[in-house]
Amino acid sequence: MKKGIIRLALAASAFLPTACVSSDSLPIFLYQGMVTASSGKLITDEGDRYSIVTPVSDFNLDSGRFMASCEVMRKTAEHEYDARLVDIIKAEGPGILTRSKAPVEALQEDPLDVVDIWISGNHINMQNQCITLKDSPTGHLVNLVFDDAASRGDTLFFSMCHNSFGEKPDNPQHKSKTFLAKTYFSSYSLEGTVPRSNSKKVICLRWRKYSDFKDFKVEEHSVSHIYEY
Repeated sequence: MKKGIIRLALAASAFLPTACVSSDSLPIFLYQGMVTASSGKLITDEGDRYSIVTPVSDFNLDSGRFMASCEVMRKTAEHEYDARLVDIIKAEGPGILTRSKAPVEALQEDPLDVVDIWISGNHINMQNQCITLKDSPTGHLVNLVFDDAASRGDTLFFSMCHNSFGEKPDNPQHKSKTFLAKTYFSSYSLEGTVPRSNSKKVICLRWRKYSDFKDFKVEEHSVSHIYEY
């Protein structure tokens, strides 16, 4: 899910009863996209800073990456806005691993789907889907891995690695058990892992996914994006 901005025509408020609503209470536009939390503010990958004017009790907005939906109420300074938070979801992503340095258990390639992918703010952002065993206490290990040996010049290769620790629907031990599809957002920073040259790069990502949920056959997928970094 890429960033989306919907600008609202404030003149349309003339069709609403003036006793019930004022232009100050209407958003000037709606924003939805990946953001970085910093000191209570949400910073978009384009550099705009949203001061949240509604209480946020369930999340610490001092740091981290989030998928957020906001009603942007007013501009207070250059690239500074007051905004009301509509919805917010924590984005997973512990950091990109380098294949030549990663532990073996982090390089397992059990099926994991990439529903959507986009690159912004020097981050590889995704919507993922993972198949998990119902009511299992076992945590899965998911990592984005930089394939340093395969990468060359301005072509960078990455792999989505997933260790289910044997909790897979195609494992005969779990043949009659119930599995659930968990969908979530993830965001991985390129900084600190990939050398920066401020030039256009081809970023290639591959992953393995189930082609269907009946026979649980596994197929390879890949996608490429051009991004300046």
